[in-house]
Amino acid sequence: MNDGFYMRQALALAEKGLYSAHPNPRVGAVIVKADQVIGQGYHQQRGLAHAETIALQQAKGAAQGATCYVTLEPCAHTGLTGPCVHALIEAKIKRCVIACEDPNPLVKGQAIAALHKANIEITVGVEAAAATLLNQGFFQRMQQGRPWVRAKVACSLDGRVAMQNGESQWITGEAAREDAQHWRARSGAIITGIQTILKDDPAFTVRSTQLLNNLVLPFKPPLRVILDSQLRLSPNAKILTQTGPILLIIGDWITAKTQQQWLQQVVLGQQITLQSLPYVPNQGFDLQLLLELLAQTWQINEVLVETGPKLLGSFLQQQWVQTLICYVAPKLLGATAQPLAALTMDSLSQHLALKFDEVQFYGEDLRLITQVRYANQ
Repeated sequence: MNDGFYMRQALALAEKGLYSAHPNPRVGAVIVKADQVIGQGYHQQRGLAHAETIALQQAKGAAQGATCYVTLEPCAHTGLTGPCVHALIEAKIKRCVIACEDPNPLVKGQAIAALHKANIEITVGVEAAAATLLNQGFFQRMQQGRPWVRAKVACSLDGRVAMQNGESQWITGEAAREDAQHWRARSGAIITGIQTILKDDPAFTVRSTQLLNNLVLPFKPPLRVILDSQLRLSPNAKILTQTGPILLIIGDWITAKTQQQWLQQVVLGQQITLQSLPYVPNQGFDLQLLLELLAQTWQINEVLVETGPKLLGSFLQQQWVQTLICYVAPKLLGATAQPLAALTMDSLSQHLALKFDEVQFYGEDLRLITQVRYANQ
Protein backbone atom coordinates (compact mmCIF):
# COMPACT_ATOMS: atom_id res chain seq x y z
CA MET A 1 0.00 0.00 0.00
CA ASN A 2 1.66 3.22 -1.18
CA ASP A 3 0.09 5.95 0.92
CA GLY A 4 2.59 8.56 -0.24
CA PHE A 5 1.86 7.85 -3.91
CA TYR A 6 -1.89 8.37 -3.57
CA MET A 7 -1.54 11.33 -1.23
CA ARG A 8 0.68 13.06 -3.77
CA GLN A 9 -2.12 12.54 -6.31
CA ALA A 10 -4.53 14.17 -3.87
CA LEU A 11 -2.12 17.09 -3.39
CA ALA A 12 -1.87 17.57 -7.16
CA LEU A 13 -5.66 17.80 -7.26
CA ALA A 14 -5.70 20.26 -4.35
CA GLU A 15 -3.32 22.57 -6.24
CA LYS A 16 -6.01 23.00 -8.90
CA GLY A 17 -7.84 25.17 -6.36
CA LEU A 18 -4.83 27.45 -5.96
CA TYR A 19 -6.56 30.47 -7.49
CA SER A 20 -10.17 29.81 -6.58
CA ALA A 21 -10.64 27.94 -3.28
CA HIS A 22 -9.82 30.80 -0.89
CA PRO A 23 -10.89 31.70 1.71
CA ASN A 24 -11.41 27.97 2.10
CA PRO A 25 -8.36 25.70 2.14
CA ARG A 26 -7.14 23.94 -1.01
CA VAL A 27 -8.09 20.29 -0.57
CA GLY A 28 -7.85 17.21 -2.77
CA ALA A 29 -9.21 13.70 -2.24
CA VAL A 30 -8.61 10.31 -3.89
CA ILE A 31 -10.60 7.14 -3.19
CA VAL A 32 -8.73 3.88 -3.83
CA LYS A 33 -10.09 0.33 -3.88
CA ALA A 34 -8.07 -2.75 -4.84
CA ASP A 35 -5.21 -0.48 -5.95
CA GLN A 36 -7.50 1.36 -8.36
CA VAL A 37 -8.61 4.97 -8.15
CA ILE A 38 -12.41 4.91 -8.20
CA GLY A 39 -13.03 8.55 -7.32
CA GLN A 40 -11.19 11.83 -7.03
CA GLY A 41 -11.96 15.50 -6.58
CA TYR A 42 -10.78 18.86 -5.30
CA HIS A 43 -12.45 21.83 -3.68
CA GLN A 44 -12.97 24.42 -6.39
CA GLN A 45 -14.70 27.35 -4.78
CA ARG A 46 -16.39 28.38 -1.57
CA GLY A 47 -19.97 27.17 -1.52
CA LEU A 48 -19.32 24.34 -3.97
CA ALA A 49 -18.86 20.66 -3.07
CA HIS A 50 -15.83 19.65 -1.04
CA ALA A 51 -13.17 17.33 -2.39
CA GLU A 52 -14.38 14.23 -0.54
CA THR A 53 -17.96 14.70 -1.72
CA ILE A 54 -16.88 14.95 -5.36
CA ALA A 55 -14.68 11.86 -5.00
CA LEU A 56 -17.54 9.88 -3.46
CA GLN A 57 -19.87 10.94 -6.27
CA GLN A 58 -17.33 9.66 -8.80
CA ALA A 59 -17.07 6.36 -6.90
CA LYS A 60 -20.80 5.85 -7.58
CA GLY A 61 -21.57 3.83 -4.46
CA ALA A 62 -18.50 1.61 -4.73
CA ALA A 63 -16.59 3.24 -1.86
CA GLN A 64 -17.48 0.58 0.72
CA GLY A 65 -14.24 -0.99 1.95
CA ALA A 66 -12.11 1.59 0.09
CA THR A 67 -9.42 3.97 1.34
CA CYS A 68 -9.91 7.73 1.11
CA TYR A 69 -6.80 9.90 0.84
CA VAL A 70 -7.49 13.52 1.72
CA THR A 71 -5.02 16.39 2.11
CA LEU A 72 -6.82 17.97 5.09
CA GLU A 73 -8.99 16.55 7.85
CA PRO A 74 -12.57 16.26 6.54
CA CYS A 75 -14.97 18.93 7.78
CA ALA A 76 -17.15 17.96 10.72
CA HIS A 77 -19.47 20.97 10.81
CA THR A 78 -22.24 22.36 8.63
CA GLY A 79 -21.27 25.51 6.80
CA LEU A 80 -22.28 26.26 3.22
CA THR A 81 -22.06 22.49 2.63
CA GLY A 82 -22.71 19.45 4.81
CA PRO A 83 -20.09 17.64 6.93
CA CYS A 84 -17.83 15.51 4.73
CA VAL A 85 -16.97 13.16 7.57
CA HIS A 86 -20.59 11.98 7.73
CA ALA A 87 -20.58 11.25 4.00
CA LEU A 88 -17.42 9.16 4.36
CA ILE A 89 -18.91 7.21 7.26
CA GLU A 90 -22.15 6.60 5.37
CA ALA A 91 -20.16 5.39 2.36
CA LYS A 92 -18.59 2.76 4.68
CA ILE A 93 -15.01 3.38 3.71
CA LYS A 94 -12.55 1.10 5.49
CA ARG A 95 -9.67 3.53 5.94
CA CYS A 96 -9.00 7.28 5.83
CA VAL A 97 -5.50 8.66 5.26
CA ILE A 98 -5.23 12.34 6.21
CA ALA A 99 -2.24 14.56 5.46
CA CYS A 100 -2.82 16.93 8.40
CA GLU A 101 -5.41 18.01 10.94
CA ASP A 102 -7.60 20.98 10.12
CA PRO A 103 -6.50 24.01 12.21
CA ASN A 104 -10.05 25.41 12.16
CA PRO A 105 -11.33 25.25 15.76
CA LEU A 106 -14.73 24.17 14.38
CA VAL A 107 -13.13 21.08 12.87
CA LYS A 108 -9.81 20.24 14.51
CA GLY A 109 -9.78 16.64 15.67
CA GLN A 110 -13.56 16.23 15.49
CA ALA A 111 -13.61 14.40 12.17
CA ILE A 112 -10.80 12.12 13.27
CA ALA A 113 -12.75 11.30 16.45
CA ALA A 114 -15.91 10.61 14.44
CA LEU A 115 -14.08 8.32 12.04
CA HIS A 116 -12.48 6.48 14.94
CA LYS A 117 -15.88 6.07 16.60
CA ALA A 118 -17.19 4.56 13.35
CA ASN A 119 -14.35 1.99 13.46
CA ILE A 120 -12.68 3.43 10.38
CA GLU A 121 -8.90 3.00 10.33
CA ILE A 122 -7.11 6.34 10.41
CA THR A 123 -3.60 7.40 9.39
CA VAL A 124 -2.56 11.03 9.88
CA GLY A 125 0.62 12.78 8.72
CA VAL A 126 1.27 11.42 5.22
CA GLU A 127 2.86 14.26 3.17
CA ALA A 128 1.96 16.63 6.00
CA ALA A 129 4.66 19.19 5.17
CA ALA A 130 3.52 19.58 1.56
CA ALA A 131 -0.14 19.79 2.59
CA THR A 132 0.62 22.46 5.20
CA LEU A 133 2.72 24.50 2.75
CA LEU A 134 -0.12 24.50 0.23
CA ASN A 135 -2.40 26.09 2.84
CA GLN A 136 0.09 28.03 4.96
CA GLY A 137 -2.09 31.14 4.79
CA PHE A 138 -5.21 29.28 5.92
CA PHE A 139 -3.27 27.63 8.75
CA GLN A 140 -1.89 30.97 9.94
CA ARG A 141 -5.28 32.69 9.78
CA MET A 142 -6.84 29.94 11.87
CA GLN A 143 -3.98 29.70 14.37
CA GLN A 144 -2.74 33.29 14.66
CA GLY A 145 -5.54 35.45 13.29
CA ARG A 146 -3.59 36.97 10.41
CA PRO A 147 -2.76 36.06 6.79
CA TRP A 148 0.54 34.85 5.36
CA VAL A 149 2.42 37.87 4.03
CA ARG A 150 4.53 37.78 0.90
CA ALA A 151 6.29 40.78 -0.56
CA LYS A 152 7.26 40.96 -4.24
CA VAL A 153 9.92 43.24 -5.66
CA ALA A 154 11.68 43.64 -9.00
CA CYS A 155 15.18 45.02 -8.62
CA SER A 156 18.55 45.40 -10.26
CA LEU A 157 21.59 43.37 -9.26
CA ASP A 158 22.61 46.20 -6.94
CA GLY A 159 19.22 46.08 -5.19
CA ARG A 160 17.58 49.13 -6.78
CA VAL A 161 13.89 49.27 -7.69
CA ALA A 162 13.67 52.61 -9.52
CA MET A 163 15.77 55.53 -10.65
CA GLN A 164 15.95 58.61 -8.45
CA ASN A 165 13.14 60.24 -10.46
CA GLY A 166 10.91 57.17 -10.01
CA GLU A 167 11.42 55.61 -13.45
CA SER A 168 11.09 51.82 -13.12
CA GLN A 169 9.43 50.38 -16.23
CA TRP A 170 10.79 47.94 -16.93
CA ILE A 171 13.62 46.65 -14.75
CA THR A 172 12.81 42.99 -15.37
CA GLY A 173 11.82 41.23 -18.57
CA GLU A 174 8.51 39.89 -19.81
CA ALA A 175 9.01 36.33 -18.49
CA ALA A 176 9.58 37.57 -14.94
CA ARG A 177 6.57 39.91 -15.11
CA GLU A 178 4.40 37.05 -16.37
CA ASP A 179 5.47 34.85 -13.47
CA ALA A 180 4.69 37.61 -10.99
CA GLN A 181 1.05 37.45 -12.09
CA HIS A 182 0.83 33.99 -10.52
CA TRP A 183 1.52 35.45 -7.07
CA ARG A 184 -1.16 38.09 -7.54
CA ALA A 185 -3.69 35.54 -8.71
CA ARG A 186 -3.25 33.20 -5.75
CA SER A 187 -3.44 35.98 -3.17
CA GLY A 188 -6.62 37.00 -1.40
CA ALA A 189 -5.38 40.59 -1.20
CA ILE A 190 -2.73 42.89 -2.67
CA ILE A 191 -1.45 45.70 -0.44
CA THR A 192 0.11 48.87 -1.78
CA GLY A 193 0.65 52.46 -0.68
CA ILE A 194 -0.73 55.72 -2.03
CA GLN A 195 2.73 56.85 -3.19
CA THR A 196 2.89 53.89 -5.59
CA ILE A 197 -0.56 54.75 -6.94
CA LEU A 198 0.26 58.45 -7.38
CA LYS A 199 3.59 57.71 -9.06
CA ASP A 200 2.69 54.83 -11.41
CA ASP A 201 -1.15 54.86 -11.62
CA PRO A 202 -1.24 51.04 -11.70
CA ALA A 203 -4.36 48.87 -11.96
CA PHE A 204 -3.05 46.03 -9.76
CA THR A 205 -5.15 43.46 -11.61
CA VAL A 206 -4.29 39.96 -12.77
CA ARG A 207 -3.79 40.58 -16.48
CA SER A 208 -2.09 37.34 -17.60
CA THR A 209 -4.22 35.92 -20.40
CA GLN A 210 -2.13 32.75 -20.29
CA LEU A 211 -3.07 32.16 -16.67
CA LEU A 212 -6.68 33.31 -16.87
CA ASN A 213 -7.46 31.29 -20.00
CA ASN A 214 -6.40 28.08 -18.25
CA LEU A 215 -8.65 28.53 -15.23
CA VAL A 216 -11.62 26.20 -14.90
CA LEU A 217 -13.75 28.56 -12.83
CA PRO A 218 -14.47 32.28 -13.20
CA PHE A 219 -11.58 34.17 -11.64
CA LYS A 220 -12.15 35.95 -8.33
CA PRO A 221 -9.99 39.11 -8.34
CA PRO A 222 -7.95 39.73 -5.19
CA LEU A 223 -8.96 42.50 -2.83
CA ARG A 224 -6.81 45.55 -3.60
CA VAL A 225 -5.82 47.35 -0.42
CA ILE A 226 -4.50 50.91 -0.61
CA LEU A 227 -2.95 52.62 2.41
CA ASP A 228 -3.93 56.27 1.98
CA SER A 229 -3.89 58.14 5.29
CA GLN A 230 -4.83 61.53 3.76
CA LEU A 231 -7.40 60.21 1.24
CA ARG A 232 -5.36 61.51 -1.68
CA LEU A 233 -6.46 58.85 -4.14
CA SER A 234 -7.95 60.45 -7.24
CA PRO A 235 -11.48 59.27 -8.09
CA ASN A 236 -10.13 58.96 -11.66
CA ALA A 237 -7.22 56.65 -10.76
CA LYS A 238 -6.82 53.62 -13.01
CA ILE A 239 -7.18 51.24 -10.08
CA LEU A 240 -10.77 52.48 -9.61
CA THR A 241 -11.74 51.76 -13.22
CA GLN A 242 -11.01 48.02 -13.00
CA THR A 243 -13.43 45.38 -11.71
CA GLY A 244 -12.82 43.85 -8.32
CA PRO A 245 -13.13 44.96 -4.70
CA ILE A 246 -11.01 47.76 -3.22
CA LEU A 247 -10.32 48.49 0.45
CA LEU A 248 -9.08 52.01 1.08
CA ILE A 249 -7.36 52.39 4.46
CA ILE A 250 -7.56 56.00 5.64
CA GLY A 251 -6.59 57.98 8.74
CA ASP A 252 -9.04 57.86 11.63
CA TRP A 253 -9.41 61.67 11.63
CA ILE A 254 -11.10 61.78 8.21
CA THR A 255 -14.77 62.59 8.81
CA ALA A 256 -17.73 60.63 7.50
CA LYS A 257 -18.76 63.73 5.51
CA THR A 258 -15.38 63.88 3.75
CA GLN A 259 -15.58 60.15 2.99
CA GLN A 260 -19.07 60.50 1.53
CA GLN A 261 -18.02 63.45 -0.63
CA TRP A 262 -15.11 61.44 -1.99
CA LEU A 263 -17.28 58.38 -2.72
CA GLN A 264 -19.76 60.53 -4.65
CA GLN A 265 -17.02 61.34 -7.16
CA VAL A 266 -16.26 57.68 -7.90
CA VAL A 267 -17.85 55.82 -10.81
CA LEU A 268 -21.03 54.08 -9.65
CA GLY A 269 -20.87 50.33 -9.26
CA GLN A 270 -17.32 50.12 -7.95
CA GLN A 271 -16.82 47.83 -4.94
CA ILE A 272 -15.05 50.32 -2.69
CA THR A 273 -14.87 50.16 1.09
CA LEU A 274 -13.33 52.94 3.17
CA GLN A 275 -11.87 51.81 6.49
CA SER A 276 -10.41 54.10 9.15
CA LEU A 277 -7.41 52.91 11.14
CA PRO A 278 -5.16 54.67 13.67
CA TYR A 279 -2.26 56.47 12.01
CA VAL A 280 0.87 57.83 13.69
CA PRO A 281 2.82 60.53 11.77
CA ASN A 282 6.33 59.42 10.78
CA GLN A 283 5.39 55.84 11.75
CA GLY A 284 2.35 55.05 9.64
CA PHE A 285 -0.53 52.66 10.17
CA ASP A 286 -0.45 49.86 12.70
CA LEU A 287 0.19 47.01 10.29
CA GLN A 288 -0.81 44.38 12.83
CA LEU A 289 -4.29 45.91 13.03
CA LEU A 290 -4.43 45.92 9.23
CA LEU A 291 -3.50 42.25 8.94
CA GLU A 292 -5.94 41.25 11.66
CA LEU A 293 -8.67 43.20 9.86
CA LEU A 294 -7.92 41.38 6.61
CA ALA A 295 -8.00 37.99 8.34
CA GLN A 296 -11.04 38.46 10.52
CA THR A 297 -13.32 40.71 8.47
CA TRP A 298 -12.27 39.79 4.94
CA GLN A 299 -11.13 36.18 5.57
CA ILE A 300 -7.88 36.70 3.68
CA ASN A 301 -5.41 33.79 3.82
CA GLU A 302 -2.56 35.18 1.71
CA VAL A 303 -1.44 38.76 1.18
CA LEU A 304 0.92 40.07 -1.49
CA VAL A 305 2.67 43.36 -0.69
CA GLU A 306 3.58 45.28 -3.86
CA THR A 307 4.75 48.72 -2.93
CA GLY A 308 7.61 51.19 -2.74
CA PRO A 309 10.69 51.20 -0.50
CA LYS A 310 9.12 53.13 2.38
CA LEU A 311 6.08 50.92 3.00
CA LEU A 312 8.02 47.72 2.32
CA GLY A 313 10.59 48.90 4.85
CA SER A 314 7.80 49.36 7.40
CA PHE A 315 6.48 45.84 6.78
CA LEU A 316 9.98 44.42 7.21
CA GLN A 317 10.93 46.46 10.26
CA GLN A 318 7.63 45.63 11.96
CA GLN A 319 8.42 41.96 11.14
CA TRP A 320 5.31 41.11 9.13
CA VAL A 321 6.82 39.93 5.82
CA GLN A 322 7.35 36.18 5.90
CA THR A 323 8.22 35.45 2.28
CA LEU A 324 10.21 37.86 0.12
CA ILE A 325 10.10 37.23 -3.63
CA CYS A 326 12.79 39.08 -5.58
CA TYR A 327 13.04 39.22 -9.36
CA VAL A 328 16.62 40.30 -9.98
CA ALA A 329 17.59 41.76 -13.36
CA PRO A 330 21.20 41.64 -14.63
CA LYS A 331 21.46 45.43 -14.48
CA LEU A 332 23.18 48.01 -12.31
CA LEU A 333 21.26 51.21 -11.60
CA GLY A 334 23.75 53.03 -9.40
CA ALA A 335 23.95 54.57 -5.95
CA THR A 336 21.38 57.33 -6.52
CA ALA A 337 18.62 54.91 -7.57
CA GLN A 338 15.94 53.98 -5.03
CA PRO A 339 16.68 51.01 -2.72
CA LEU A 340 14.66 47.81 -2.46
CA ALA A 341 13.41 48.78 1.00
CA ALA A 342 13.90 51.80 3.24
CA LEU A 343 15.56 50.13 6.21
CA THR A 344 17.60 51.94 8.83
CA MET A 345 20.46 49.98 10.39
CA ASP A 346 23.56 51.17 12.23
CA SER A 347 25.53 47.94 12.45
CA LEU A 348 25.87 44.63 10.65
CA SER A 349 24.35 42.86 13.61
CA GLN A 350 21.01 44.56 12.87
CA HIS A 351 20.68 42.89 9.46
CA LEU A 352 17.62 40.93 8.42
CA ALA A 353 18.53 37.34 7.63
CA LEU A 354 16.95 35.50 4.71
CA LYS A 355 16.79 31.82 3.86
CA PHE A 356 16.86 30.94 0.17
CA ASP A 357 14.04 28.52 -0.61
CA GLU A 358 14.14 28.61 -4.40
CA VAL A 359 16.35 30.06 -7.11
CA GLN A 360 15.13 29.98 -10.71
CA PHE A 361 15.66 31.84 -13.98
CA TYR A 362 12.84 33.54 -15.87
CA GLY A 363 14.29 34.71 -19.13
CA GLU A 364 17.44 36.63 -18.22
CA ASP A 365 16.14 37.47 -14.75
CA LEU A 366 16.59 35.53 -11.54
CA ARG A 367 13.69 34.78 -9.20
CA LEU A 368 14.68 34.35 -5.55
CA ILE A 369 12.09 33.06 -3.09
CA THR A 370 13.30 33.63 0.45
CA GLN A 371 11.95 33.30 3.97
CA VAL A 372 12.63 36.22 6.29
CA ARG A 373 14.27 35.23 9.56
CA TYR A 374 13.71 37.77 12.30
CA ALA A 375 16.12 37.70 15.23
CA ASN A 376 13.47 37.32 17.94
CA GLN A 377 11.45 34.60 16.20
